[in-house]
Amino acid sequence: KLPVLAASKSLRRSRKAGAARMDAG
Repeated sequence: KLPVLAASKSLRRSRKAGAARMDAG
């Protein structure tokens, strides 16, 4: 199995967390 879906999910989650952190900061 290719971890493409997992990587995409992780990237999306990381981007969301970064945006939230920027908004809070």
